[in-house]
Amino acid sequence: MKNFKTFPLMLLTLSVLMFESSCSKITPVEKENYDEMLETAEIVVNSEAVLNMVFIDVFNLSLKAGVFADSQINKAAEVDGLSKKELISTSNFDAFGGQMEIFINKSRLFPAVTNVNWGKYNETTNSIVYKNIEDNGLYRKGSIITTMNDFWNKPGVVMNVDLNSDKNTGDKQFHLNNYPIDGKLTIQYNGMFELMEGNEYKKFTLELENGTVASPEDKDVVSSNNSTLHLLFKSGFDTASATDDVWIIYGTIEGVTSSGVEYSSVITKEDALIKKTNCVYPESGIANYTTANANFTIDYSYKSNILDVCNYEVKLNLLKEGEIVEEKIVEINDLIDKYID
Repeated sequence: MKNFKTFPLMLLTLSVLMFESSCSKITPVEKENYDEMLETAEIVVNSEAVLNMVFIDVFNLSLKAGVFADSQINKAAEVDGLSKKELISTSNFDAFGGQMEIFINKSRLFPAVTNVNWGKYNETTNSIVYKNIEDNGLYRKGSIITTMNDFWNKPGVVMNVDLNSDKNTGDKQFHLNNYPIDGKLTIQYNGMFELMEGNEYKKFTLELENGTVASPEDKDVVSSNNSTLHLLFKSGFDTASATDDVWIIYGTIEGVTSSGVEYSSVITKEDALIKKTNCVYPESGIANYTTANANFTIDYSYKSNILDVCNYEVKLNLLKEGEIVEEKIVEINDLIDKYID
């Protein structure tokens, strides 16, 4: 005689197995590729972290140079006897440890050129000896030249940034933590922008073309990208120091890592990154990424220690059909102690 008492239990077990199978977000084949997908995502995380650290730093340097130059240009406009491209001011650029020269054409004031360099002047050779200058945990050397077509805070003004990246310039090329930096950077001030009802901020658009970071040893490109980022000045605008500046960042990015992984990224206004100048990486916000074999997000809001002032960990969320299927906490390669001579 058949034992029908066990039938409900068998049916329940079968139902549970069918339920688990139908709810599984990663198939056995996808599971085999999971390690590769995760490895790809981590490579992109670190590549983007480096690029963001570098070019947001360059943006800040160029903007602060423009702020300082405005006051000097106003003073120069009242002084007679200046010829074209005559040096009008040399000053320690206290916010970032550099020295700055400003050139103007007095007959029309603009375009004005600022040259911020990190190094020491050698009286014997009448030249700058470029060397690492430490500021807030970052080491800079070389030169950044910015050309402005108007006062920096006039809506529509454009700043073209030259990183002195000609191969013949050697140490004159801008370096961050001894990484040679290259790329065409254009900054435009867009005026006031309302992000949310009742909240207006000064808005800048940063266009980066062929931005690259090369390794100190062999000069091979570590990572490169093209991006259009919008930066809103959240706080710190009214102070002379750059260390208290806070930015809201959103936009689009297309990049390639050193291993050849191509990726694209979208940062929405709703999940915009919050970046403090005195921290290397954003403290909050979500960036969405797509590669050939993985879709994922990077959540900068994660903190293993809520007392940490600056964040060096992010949550990597692997996605399938728009839903999170796996999570991993990733420690960002901060590059702070590497390659410093």
